[in-house]
Formats: sequence, structure tokens, C-alpha cells
Amino acid sequence: MRFFTKNTAVMILVFFVSLAGHATAQITLTGKIADDQNKPIAYAMVSLYAAGAENTALIEKLTDEDGVFLIPVPHYGTFTLRAHSMSHTDMSQVIEINAPQTAIAMVMKQKEISLGEVTVLARENMIKHELGKTIMTVEGNEFLVGKSSLELLQMAPGVLVLNDQVKLNGLTDAKVMLNDKLLNLTGADLLNFLGSLRSENIQSVEIIKHPPAEYEASIGGLIHIIYRNPKEQGLIGSVSGGYTQGRYGSFNNGATLHYKKGNLRLSGSLSYDQPKEFFDTKQERRMNGLVTYNAVDTGMIDKKVTNTRLGAFIDFSPAQSAGIEYMHYENDNSTVINSLIDLRNVETANAFRLKGNYPRSLQTSYDNVGIHYEHTLDTLGSTITFLSDFTQNKDSFKNNAKSLYTHQESGAEQDSIYRNTGSSKSDIFTVSLQVNKGFRNDLKLSSGFKYSQSSIGNNIVFDYLQDRWVNVTGLSNAFEYSEKIIASYFKLEGKVFNVEYDLGLRGEQTFSEGYSLTLKQQNQQAYFNLFPNVNLKRYTNEEKGNYFTFSYSKHINRPHYSYLNPFVNYTNDFTTYTGNPYLNPEIDNSVDLSFYLQDTYSISVAYSDMRNGIQQVPIPNLENSSINTLWINSQHMKSYSLSLSVPYQVAEWWSSYTNISGIYQEYGFEGLENNLPFAYVQSQQQIQIPKGYNVSVTGLYVSKFNQGVSVMQDFYQLNIGVQKRFMRNKLSARLQVNDVLNSWRLHSDTSFKGLETSIRAKKQTQTVSLQLQYNFSLGKSFNAKKVERSSAEEKGRL
Repeated sequence: MRFFTKNTAVMILVFFVSLAGHATAQITLTGKIADDQNKPIAYAMVSLYAAGAENTALIEKLTDEDGVFLIPVPHYGTFTLRAHSMSHTDMSQVIEINAPQTAIAMVMKQKEISLGEVTVLARENMIKHELGKTIMTVEGNEFLVGKSSLELLQMAPGVLVLNDQVKLNGLTDAKVMLNDKLLNLTGADLLNFLGSLRSENIQSVEIIKHPPAEYEASIGGLIHIIYRNPKEQGLIGSVSGGYTQGRYGSFNNGATLHYKKGNLRLSGSLSYDQPKEFFDTKQERRMNGLVTYNAVDTGMIDKKVTNTRLGAFIDFSPAQSAGIEYMHYENDNSTVINSLIDLRNVETANAFRLKGNYPRSLQTSYDNVGIHYEHTLDTLGSTITFLSDFTQNKDSFKNNAKSLYTHQESGAEQDSIYRNTGSSKSDIFTVSLQVNKGFRNDLKLSSGFKYSQSSIGNNIVFDYLQDRWVNVTGLSNAFEYSEKIIASYFKLEGKVFNVEYDLGLRGEQTFSEGYSLTLKQQNQQAYFNLFPNVNLKRYTNEEKGNYFTFSYSKHINRPHYSYLNPFVNYTNDFTTYTGNPYLNPEIDNSVDLSFYLQDTYSISVAYSDMRNGIQQVPIPNLENSSINTLWINSQHMKSYSLSLSVPYQVAEWWSSYTNISGIYQEYGFEGLENNLPFAYVQSQQQIQIPKGYNVSVTGLYVSKFNQGVSVMQDFYQLNIGVQKRFMRNKLSARLQVNDVLNSWRLHSDTSFKGLETSIRAKKQTQTVSLQLQYNFSLGKSFNAKKVERSSAEEKGRL
């Protein structure tokens, strides 16, 4: 593949020049943590703090399976070391480091309650709260072993997965990040990726409603998945495989490897999934009482998804590190749709039945290479970080359509055969520099600069079959788009009058140009915006963990590149989609006030006011009885919400967590007011039973809610899983039944400009799956680092 461009070569050269130019001796702290029975404590969190600055950790590491840890220390001096484990009492001790290598031992007391054959280790809440974010701890939770990251998100408070979209608080489409890099996938591709990422590779999931200033202003709600960091010296890894059975069978498999020698770490992973699914759809349309349209679609989707990741990382010293990482993603998607359509137009006196067959194929490939360099300047958390990466995304598709029309009165038959093929390519280059300066008394000042450049081009060819294939130039299309964004930010963190604060301001200058080569249509935009951000936390009783939080943020959501293409895309003879080159970006102002009791229970009220909300609206055409769905900017979108999170320990062996949210939405566009309250309830039960089995039960209910000009009817879902470990915890097996009652249905109704539509859809949600994973380890003290990405927002819009 022709991927390595000049930008890529320059980035790799910079990385290896810096690699060769730095090498200094390390100061290290090693240790072992055990319980009061001298048994090692695996995966305990060890944090190192500078003397006098004990609210911000310099470095955090996890112990390996033998309870061993290794921490690089920036300089000699006095430090505080803290150890935290899910099932043990926290420990803290002051240490003096005055030699290149220091070794210590720590003992943590284990809390254990025996209930007959069931042994229950005391666990802290799976959900924790920090300033500006909610954290769901995954590592060390036996009930989450074998789950996919998609299942984890469905369990996370305030997160909903609806219609191939991941939403926060049922409102905004959330962005998903992996170790500080945006996952540049959307829709079905995003869900496919999340379904292939297993929980054994995840340390935690952070839910950030109001991302601070260092994140792109276009990122509203953010879900940050943090990878687990293996620790062993030498080689460690895992292999996994799973099978899922619904109407169709699917399988997945994968492997990960990590290797460390000296200060060099190598990391790699490979996964291959082949999901196969169905969908059945019924649609009814009424246009001004003149046109009736009834359609039944049955479809099958066959996917082949490959994901590869390679990385190399080096610690030049305890204060300097660098990394380079390459990622490749492929999705080969084949879909076959069979349609039966009855259509009657009173005005034109047309009445016929259409039988259609619509096979489609889509191939997506994504390549990314990124470099990262970080230099820690002092023990107060001062750092300089340089990030740069280059991304290339390619799509190619082929749609075929064969329709047979039968006129109901005459019985005459007529066929319609056409095809359209297309391809698109996008190149994105970004570079950023971030500086963080730490001061005493927990004060921290941050600033940064970022430049991004994007270029996108696509081409569509439409052919119609007569005696031979004939190109229809009026339906073929070529479109180009370019964008440059220059951004900088300033942020201040600290504590005053018992109030923790995180205050930020970000400025972005955007230049964009879209040009349709086919329509000779050009649209240029240039605009500048400021984006303030405030996060506050005030304790009412710090000892008991009672406190208030307040958040305010302003964000921008630029339209996806595909939304700007003004050309018409055909789904079938009566359904088309069109982009809008004149779309304006969404601007959202939102506030949130929350109260937390015992750092566990919470109640929150929130308000959001969005201008230029980007939505799809169906526009009827009575002349040909078709619908063209167009991207538009709404006049206003507002929401008011109230949320309650309640974890509850039913028994020593049974823990429960429930999240309840009520939301009132207001939506307005061209005289239509679609205002509707709705609620949703998430509940999860974690139960330990004899013989080491763990049972998890999750449930979701969503009431009727609006989505633009449409109203979605209520639905619910129940999932049950059983998990157990074998072979000294190296092998895990998990049996999962999703949508036990087969209750998931999509039912939407639309009333707009004389158009009345009703859609009922069912897809493959009721499944039984078996997932196996085997972990192996050779050596100790391995640490696989991450490479951050600076092209977060741009890649999220591909």
C-alpha cells in the first residue's frame, strides 16, 4: 500500500533521531506487595508522590502477578509511596531515595468474609468519581471478564448505544478515545471495533461530560477507554477466541504480545472478527393523502474485520520517553437486501408492486502512524509533550440494484437495473505541543498549540443498464474538501477555599473549502471561536466523601465530511440521501450541577442549549413518490435532565448498581416543534455463587423519545452472563445470553411536511456466545506504554 508519504517519513526520522540522541542512567524503585499471609497482591495500584505535593501522583504503576512493581524516579529525595488494591486496606509510607536502585516491601491487610462455599472479598464500588469525570473500574472486576468494550459501555452510567450511535445521557453523540487517541470510526464500524476489544485489555473507562480545554473543542461528551498496562519483563501476551450464535453464527479471535528488554518496549496486537447478522424492516409512508408506500425489507450483513497495532517505546531516562505506533484497520462488508414494495399514487394513477434485490459491498481501510515525546521537567508534574501523526483513510463501495415493476391493473412488467460505484480518500496531518507547569500547593498551569490539515476527495460513478451499461453523468459525482484548523488553549488547575477548580479557554481558527467538480459548486468558510470550560468541586464533608460539582462548557461539532457532499446517493428507487455544503457547525453550551454522597451515590441536574444542531430530515417528492433525506441545521435544540445513580449492596455476595435519568428535549425546525420528555433505566447485578462462578445480569429500559423530526418508541433488553476462571486464573471462560426475551425492537414515527412514516425494524440482538481467553507471562516488570494521538477531532469525522 502507498501509505508512507513524506509526512510519515519525516515523523519516523524525527523519532529515530531523538531515539539515538538520548541515553541516561535511571533511578529506579522496586518493591513487592503482599498480604498479611505473605501472598503476593497482583494488580495493585502503586503511586509515587513528591514531598509536599501529595495530591498529584508523579507516576502510577500496577504490580504484576507476583506483586512486584518497578517505578522510574526522576531524582533523589524524599517521596511518599501509596498502594491501593480492590480487596485490601490502602497503605502509605514515606521513603528516602538516595541511590540508583532502591528496594522496599509493603504489606496490605486483606478483608475477607466467608459464607459457606462462597468466599467474598470486600470490593470497592466499580464506579468512582473525580473532578470532571466518572470512572468505571474494569481491571480486577471478576464480573467483567470476557466482556467486550461495547458491553462495558452499555453498562456505564449515562451511556446509551442506540441506532449504531454511542450517546451520553441519551442526548449527544459521544466520542470514544483509546489511551488519549480518538477512535476514528463512526456508526457500525465503531461498534464492530468496540465489540472486538475485550475487557481483559482494559484498565478503566472514563466518562467525561465536559472535556477540559486540552481536548479539541469539537469533542463534546467523551468516553475514554484506558488500556491495561502489563508489567512482566520479557514476553507476555494472550490469545482469545469466541463464537456467537443468533440466526447466523459469528466468530472472533485475537492475540496480543508485549516484549521488554532494558528501556525498550515492543507491543503488538492482531484481531480478526467475522460477524454475520440479519435485519428485517417494515416501512409505511403516506404523502399528503395521495401516495401510499408499504415496504418489507429483509437483509443479511457479512463482515470481515481486521485490526492490527504495532508500537515501539523507549525511556531515555526517568524523565524522558518517546514512542512510535502504527495501526491498520480493515472492514470488508457485504450486504444483501431483498425488498417488496407496494406503491400507489392517486394523483398520477400509478399503482404497482416492486420486487428488488440490492447487493452491496464496502471496503474500508485505515492507516495511522504517530509519534509521541514527553519530558518531565520536575517533581511537581511539569511536562513538555510533542505529538504528531498522519492518517490515511480509504473507502470503496459498489451498489447494485435490480428492480422488477409489476403494474397492478395491466399486469405489465418492467425492470430497472443500475449500479453505482465509488471511492474516497482522506489524508490528515496534525502536530501539537503541550506544556504543563506544576507549582507547589497543587497549582498547575497548562497551555498548548495544535495545527491540523485535512484533505478529502471522493468519486461516484452511476451506470444504468439498457442494451449495455450507460454512464449517467447527471448522477455521477466528484467532490473535494479541505480544512485547516489552528488552535491554542490555556488551563489553570488548583484548589482555593476548599474548592478544586479546572478552568480553561480554547481558541480555534478554521478555514474550510468544499468543491463539487460535478456541479461546479464551491463553498468556503472561515471562522474563529472561543471555548471556555469550568469544572468545580466543593466538599461539604471531605471525610465522608460528600461534595458538590459544577461544570460548564462550550463546544463545537463540525459536520462529518460526508455530510457536506451536495450530491444524491441512492438507497433504492424511492429513497435517496443528499449532503449539504452549507451546513454550519453545531455550537453547544451546557451546564451540570451534581451532588455526591459518600463518593458513591449521586444526583445531577443538567441543561444544554445547542445552536445549528445537525439533523437529517426527509423531504417528500410527490411527482416520483420518493423521499430524499437531507442534512440540515435545526433552529434550536434544548434539553433538561435529572439523573440519579444508586449502587446498593444487597448481600455480601450480591452487589447492584442502578442509574435512572429523566430528560426533557425541545426540538424546532421550520415550524415543527417536537418536544418530548423521556426516561431510561440501567441496572446491573453482580452475584457470586459457589465453586467460583460469577453471574452478571444487566437490564436497560428506554421510554419513547424524539430524534430530530422523528419519535422513537420505547424498548427494553435483558442480558445474563456466567464467567469462571481455570488453570490458576490463566484461562477464562464466559457464557453470555444477550436480549434474553428477544425484546429489542426499533419503532420510529415521523410526521413532517405532509409526510407520515412508520418504521419497524428487528436485528440480531438475541444471541448466545462463548468467549475463551488464555493469558501467558514470561518474566517480570513489563510496562507497555501508549502513544497519544493529536488528530483526535479530525479523524472522528471520517
